[in-house]
Amino acid sequence: MEVESRCDVEQSESLIKAISKENVHFICSAQVILSPAIALKELLENSLDAGATNIEVKLIDQGSKSIIINDNGSGVKEVDFESLTAKHHTSKLADFSDLDSVSTFGFRGEALSSLCAVGKLSMFTRHKDAHLGTRLEFDPNGRIVSRKSEPRGIGTSAVFQDIFHTFPVRQKELARNLKKEYAKVIHMLQSYALGAKNVRINVVSCKQDGKKSESVLSIREKNTLKDNIVDIFGPKQCQSMVDIGSVPIQGNDFVLKGHISTCQHGQGRSRPDRQFFFVNNRPCDLSNGSKAINEIYHQYNRYQYPVCVIMVSAFTEGSVDINLTPDKRQVLIEKESEIWDALKERLKEIFDKIAPPETGSMNNLESNKLTNYFEEVKVPGENGDSVENKTRAPQNRDENVEDNFSLSEFKAKLANSKRSQTS
Repeated sequence: MEVESRCDVEQSESLIKAISKENVHFICSAQVILSPAIALKELLENSLDAGATNIEVKLIDQGSKSIIINDNGSGVKEVDFESLTAKHHTSKLADFSDLDSVSTFGFRGEALSSLCAVGKLSMFTRHKDAHLGTRLEFDPNGRIVSRKSEPRGIGTSAVFQDIFHTFPVRQKELARNLKKEYAKVIHMLQSYALGAKNVRINVVSCKQDGKKSESVLSIREKNTLKDNIVDIFGPKQCQSMVDIGSVPIQGNDFVLKGHISTCQHGQGRSRPDRQFFFVNNRPCDLSNGSKAINEIYHQYNRYQYPVCVIMVSAFTEGSVDINLTPDKRQVLIEKESEIWDALKERLKEIFDKIAPPETGSMNNLESNKLTNYFEEVKVPGENGDSVENKTRAPQNRDENVEDNFSLSEFKAKLANSKRSQTS
């Protein structure tokens, strides 16, 4: 009896089963493409990795309806069409150890496959060895469902439509938070444009009908970091920033370069929304770096955050791990604490020459600067109606400061300053 019952258990159906490949595809893809910003990031990285020197981006309905990107890169060979959107197919890696020396933005081989799962993807490409271009349309599993030859120049055009149409809950959430998600798209575009070298990038945004387009961003092809700052944020923003020079780290394994706004009041911003970090020219989220910079900056300007673009270059293989998250924004850096300590020392040297560290309330000069600023902006009246003065604060990107202080913040700080001066 015991033998028979044991056999029955062994022959019973197992509760643990393999997930089908199609379901794995959709589950994993939903963790890769989380927003329009990430979708555009993946397409933009493909264009940059293809060696494009001219990239045109068109966003329809702030990217929620369509993202269209055209480049003059190397194009795709016909032999690679089938594997173009296959899961984990890539030309960037052959072995795990290649991660230590990978120099491209993409390497995981999951971007285009994931885009197929969460939206509608089509491509129009021509390799330099081909006489005609080829239009390709893909199904949600990344399989080619339409293929047509047409004339076009060398390069690739990608059209990504109806993001999250296969995930209705996520699509509704995007519609509710479209303004915030669009801000992430702009920040992402700014980060890649700031780090771009020898490439022209032009971005326009259109309404749903494709009309009434407006320029979002445009940078020149022959550019330096300083040129990119001017093109993206305007000459006044660039004039308010200083070059931190080259900061070597112990052993010369790392070098820091970049620009940061001066510590004078009126040169920073009320939020840390213009702080950009790069590791080996890859845009990254470096919270420890941002914390270190803000800590020093607030010793000289307590009420604002600096605008900064910081480039970290690593010269030793294996000193940076970029394979932490699918979007590759999180990285681990060897000697990270030494890097930020060296940067803090350099910033102290720079800011000490501009202004001494703050020890008390704002002085009269600083208060007058803020008073002059708020005398020009549109402020609410006593009854809640808006009252607009004869002159307004600058509204375009070419002006020096935008969105520095709220009126309530200013009134509170000015009142504290006056109380301190009379006591």
